[in-house]
Amino acid sequence: MKTTAFILLGLLAVWWLLLAVFLTLNYRKRVREARTPLTAAEREECRQLDARLPRVQMRPIHFVIISPVVLVMLPLYLYGWLVTDPYDKQWKA
Repeated sequence: MKTTAFILLGLLAVWWLLLAVFLTLNYRKRVREARTPLTAAEREECRQLDARLPRVQMRPIHFVIISPVVLVMLPLYLYGWLVTDPYDKQWKA
């Protein structure tokens, strides 16, 4: 069972790595696009899109609250869920 837990934690680590790479590549793409000036049609399209979408900004406090949950609690939850309790047999007796 420990092997399964470690495999799942490894897969979780790989998933986080892929998300970090994806985030980095998208950020670099956005920076490149920000360097080129927009045409008048693109500016008008962006203005219309901004007018339609609701403005919900992620604040730094949200990041502070979510990060420990994802980075610490999820692996602990998976470990506790997959690894059997060695003292469990005492309660069943």
